[in-house]
Amino acid sequence: MLDLAVFLLIGGFMLLVVVYGDGPERLGGQIMLFILAFSTLRMLIMVSPVDGFDVLGLVSDVLAFSGFLWIALFAWRFWPIWTASLQLLAIGAHFGPALELPIAPLAYAIMRTAPTGIAIITLVGATCIHQRKSRSGVNMPPWRTWSGPLNRIAPTRWQAGSSPNLVR
Repeated sequence: MLDLAVFLLIGGFMLLVVVYGDGPERLGGQIMLFILAFSTLRMLIMVSPVDGFDVLGLVSDVLAFSGFLWIALFAWRFWPIWTASLQLLAIGAHFGPALELPIAPLAYAIMRTAPTGIAIITLVGATCIHQRKSRSGVNMPPWRTWSGPLNRIAPTRWQAGSSPNLVR
């Protein structure tokens, strides 16, 4: 019952992020919704091991880290690098059981879930900050532009050169 309540709470928050956030926040919310669905399917297929190495949990955290790192490269936001580093902490937690280190089950559970929980709170906070800035009339471009090969994969939702942070 508690699992369902947590699932609905996180899913509801991420849907709010997808609806009310700007481009980077929407993409972050979509990543978290994907990870939530992936983790739910993983739990339905197999019980998450507490004593052993959780390969699918590691895959989930690596996918989240990769997504947030991509957002950190291209977004004019502060939060993606925080969430990427938090996901890196979650990835590191998987190596305790892989190296067969004696870790208490509660400590292992906290090491795996706390970084992602803080990342979710950060994402909701970033969406609130975006909404506050939008209502006050501040219009910052969500994405950076790059020259060279990265320009082909960068999101192009705004015109290059419209950023107030670029030095001319």
